[in-house]
Amino acid sequence: MSKATSLEQHYIIGGGIAGMATAVYLIRDAGVEGKNIHIYEQLGVAGGSLDGSGDAESGYMIRGGRMFEKHFACTFDLLDTIPSADDPSVSVTDDIMAFNRMVPGSSNCRLVRDGLPAEDRYDLTLSAHDIVDINRLILQSEAGLAGQSIEDWFKPSFFESNFWLMWSTMFSFQPWHALTELRRYLRRFIHLFPGFTRIAGILRTRYNQYDSLIAPIITWLRDRDVKIATSTQVIDVTIDGTRQDRRVISFALADESDVQVSEDDRVYLTLGSMTGATTQGANNRAPDLHDKEGGAWTLWRKLATQNEGFGHPEVFCGNTNKTAWHSFTVTMNRPDFLSLWRISQTTGRAPEDLSLSLIQVGRCLSSCSTSHISGAKNTVPIPSGVTVCVVTDQATSSRNRCGRRQATRSSQSFAGT
Repeated sequence: MSKATSLEQHYIIGGGIAGMATAVYLIRDAGVEGKNIHIYEQLGVAGGSLDGSGDAESGYMIRGGRMFEKHFACTFDLLDTIPSADDPSVSVTDDIMAFNRMVPGSSNCRLVRDGLPAEDRYDLTLSAHDIVDINRLILQSEAGLAGQSIEDWFKPSFFESNFWLMWSTMFSFQPWHALTELRRYLRRFIHLFPGFTRIAGILRTRYNQYDSLIAPIITWLRDRDVKIATSTQVIDVTIDGTRQDRRVISFALADESDVQVSEDDRVYLTLGSMTGATTQGANNRAPDLHDKEGGAWTLWRKLATQNEGFGHPEVFCGNTNKTAWHSFTVTMNRPDFLSLWRISQTTGRAPEDLSLSLIQVGRCLSSCSTSHISGAKNTVPIPSGVTVCVVTDQATSSRNRCGRRQATRSSQSFAGT
């Protein structure tokens, strides 16, 4: 990228972690002045899928954490620039590393089956044939995997293994998902296999990921006069030229206003969303089952239809029956559940030390975790004595799904005793 001038404007569509990272790198690496950077986010708060909201009375909402580990070089390069929430002299990267040295991630009972620690919880229960199939997949070129699903490659017994239970909940895989994606994840995370049954090697943030990651980035950007417009949806982008030589000339907002883009300006689009079109429930009502499309997906569909080279959004959002996932956040002010959990972990560790556990009842599988989310400087303060637990539901096979089908990604919060 050429050296920034004082006149060019930089427009970032989408205020999730990708959009905010773009702004940080523009300032840090490209020398762009913060006042010339504009971020547009359709939701009322920036941060995208790294969110955290609510209160102890009505219930907190965390739609699910994003997993990372020490080899996320780009992530930690970004966060090394950002001061942490508690101590500006310590970067977010250093704070994460320090917290994980103090509370290393490790689960003594990652798999709970029918209310008891699974006897085979330290065994991946893979057959010799399954191991051969995994190795064949890792060594196979992607060109030969096009159009195949995971269940096309493996025998049905593979999906009954502890490996699949742990892997699918850790990375949100289903048997009908693309085989190519599984291959990429296997090659990317193969170094985690030695501690896989204990979820060793996975890093966690000191607080919920909004407070630990997003809030410090927002503070850093606003201190440099970056303009972050929330509740501002971009509904269309006008592009002129051919695929080899084209530029954005304007984009339209939902309030019917237009933003004109000069030849010297730059526009950065983030398309699609992990939690787009989320429907939320509450203590007394379930999330709406009616399908709907989020703004990020609508914009991507429109751009892909009107312009060559914008990919195929239908692959990701064309069948929400197969891409939906469910989570709920439980807010508790009594220690009963955590006491039972500590017993299952055979340790007296504090709630913030409890790692991921998988709870299996019949064909239903829930992934359950807590995090250290109390702290005076939190954007979402958690009172003393209150614990927040995030649970993701997942069926153990494509032929027997757990509960009612959700047509869209959905989240629900519960507050109770």
